[in-house]
Amino acid sequence: MIPITSALRDKDALEGSFKAIEKELKEGEMVCIFPEGKLTRNGEMNKFRPGIERIIKQTPCPVIPIGLDGLWGSLF
Repeated sequence: MIPITSALRDKDALEGSFKAIEKELKEGEMVCIFPEGKLTRNGEMNKFRPGIERIIKQTPCPVIPIGLDGLWGSLF
């Protein structure tokens, strides 16, 4: 798990997260992220945050989209 925070909260921690993601990808590991950056409040997809673009530019790799359905309104 690689925790990610906003740049407004802790820019150094965010930069450390991106470095950790880059390291894992270069070592051939799979990194799963939620590109929206937050859980939906209404069940609709939120706008993707710019971090996904940065990751792909920094470390070009295959991107496999997946969806988690039926979680909105659940305990999770």
